[in-house]
Parts: sequence; C-alpha cells; structure tokens
Amino acid sequence: MNERQQIIELGDTISLDTRLNIVTAEKELLRKKLNENKRQVQNDMDQLKAVLEEVRLRVAETRKDLYDFNRECVVHAHKQNLNPHISKQPKGKVNAEKLKRHVQGKLKNKRVQVKKLHQKNRQTQVLLSKLEKQLLQKEEQDGEHLDSVDLEQLKIQNANTIKRYNQKIQI
Repeated sequence: MNERQQIIELGDTISLDTRLNIVTAEKELLRKKLNENKRQVQNDMDQLKAVLEEVRLRVAETRKDLYDFNRECVVHAHKQNLNPHISKQPKGKVNAEKLKRHVQGKLKNKRVQVKKLHQKNRQTQVLLSKLEKQLLQKEEQDGEHLDSVDLEQLKIQNANTIKRYNQKIQI
C-alpha cells in the first residue's frame, strides 16, 4: 500500500469535526509563521536600508575627499608642471609638502570629529542618567500619590455605599 492510499484510508476514519480542527490549527500555525516571517523581513529591510544609507554617506564622503585631494595636491602639481621655468620638479609628480599638509589636515579633522563625538556621547550619557533619576522619582511619587488617591476614593465609595444601605433599610 502506498502512502497516498494510507492517507485516504485515514481520512475515511477521521470525523469532519476532527478534520476541521486539524485544518484550523494548521491554518493558524501558518498564519503565525507568516506574521513572524513578515516581521523578520521588515527588520531585515530596515537593517539593509540603514546599511545602504551608510554606504551612500561613505561614498559621498569618499568623493568629497577625492575632490579635495585632487584640488589641493594633484591640480596644483599639474599647474606647476605646465610652466617648467617656475617649478624645478619633474613633470607628473605631486608636491610632497602639499600631500603632507593634506593628510595632516584630514587627520586633524578626524581627531576633532572624534573629540566632538566623545563630548556628545558624554553629554548624552549624563542626560540619560538624569532622565532615569527623574523617572524613578516620578514613579515613586506617582506610586505614593496613587495610593493616597485610591484610599480616598475607597473611603468615598464606602461612605456612599453605607448611605445607600441605610436608605434602603429605612425604606
């Protein structure tokens, strides 16, 4: 007996309610898997969008650096090499001093940028700790405040209930 015939025979012995329950459970399981896959795909897409944006920023930064390098070092070298009487350098070479200044300037800019990011990070950490303290204080105050308010409301409700009870007894 092959597998298909076994399934058909089992299908004949299972009631319609049982079949419906099996199909419903399978449908629900597939729906959960689909929703989980959708969430995973959305997370992956968000992550890839962030990576793509980072790549775009880096490409733009690299293009700007290339433009700056060409402007500061290479273009000046070509201008100097056009008039051999002004420059004693051989044609086609880049001025080492200009290259050195360019690289040092880039390093200095990076150091300044790192310092600014460290400062911003420290400020954010301080702000975060202050906000956490404020949140804790607020939670403590709200917890105490809510307890007293709840107690007052219970007293009022109790008094109202006693009044209604006394009114019913008198009637």
